[in-house]
Amino acid sequence: MSVFLFVLHRALRLGVFASISIAFFFPSCTSMNLVDSDPPMKQRVASMKKVALVGFHPYSTETIGVKLDGWIDTPCKSEISQKYGTNLKSAFFKGRRNVPSDHRAAYPLRTQVVGPLSWGDSISKFPAAGPDESVSEENIFRFMEFSYSLMGAGALPDLCAVLSWDAGSKTFKMQKRDVDFYAVGFFTPVFSRPTVLGAITFGVTLPLSIFSIGILPTMQQRRTESVFRIYDSKLELVKEVKAENSFWTLDAIWAMPSDRRKLIEGYSYDAPAWEKDVEELDRSWKPE
Repeated sequence: MSVFLFVLHRALRLGVFASISIAFFFPSCTSMNLVDSDPPMKQRVASMKKVALVGFHPYSTETIGVKLDGWIDTPCKSEISQKYGTNLKSAFFKGRRNVPSDHRAAYPLRTQVVGPLSWGDSISKFPAAGPDESVSEENIFRFMEFSYSLMGAGALPDLCAVLSWDAGSKTFKMQKRDVDFYAVGFFTPVFSRPTVLGAITFGVTLPLSIFSIGILPTMQQRRTESVFRIYDSKLELVKEVKAENSFWTLDAIWAMPSDRRKLIEGYSYDAPAWEKDVEELDRSWKPE
């Protein structure tokens, strides 16, 4: 009987300690991404070719049902959305008992991750000069299909930076710009996903971190996958580059991340996570 009471007493104490640890651990821990420091400024490639960068956007998320004001605000976006749909990439998160489920949509931010590139400028720096009638409808169709297959309605802003809707002919036209190439970049998955090693590491480190009240960190490795395409000025595909990398995240009460390394977006990746992928593009292709 005395052994049973001793074990019961220890179990109760352990349970109370675990409850207190969990209560204080999650609000007080800081999450940080273990990414590299700012990439150094690269020397620009000596080339007469002009490259417009399309996409390269990190993503943020909103709960489904929250109105994204001004999302479909042009005839181009309206016509494409009617053709392909208005669904943003979304994911379903369900907590444990008595925790409501959450359905979130991912949408691109206006910023672009272009720091590691030694060439190219945002498409916004190249003004449009009317429709280019020489670009085939087939190339335009393939461009829209490819973009929507990866990003859903999140591709609308980038598609309509390149294309315009011609109400007279009721077709999409390529907008004429003084560029030689279009480099299109899509970061996937838009919702963070652990690697197998990352999931195992998180499962091992989480209980240790809870029972140490956050002194021992939780660790998780997350994967990035990016698809880049280079098109010529007539939307003919020149090259496709796929990049896969990973980085670690850390949660602990003693973590003091810089602005660059602090985890800002809880469901999607922060901008520095994509730089290794963009760096691979830079190594794989140069404008010639």
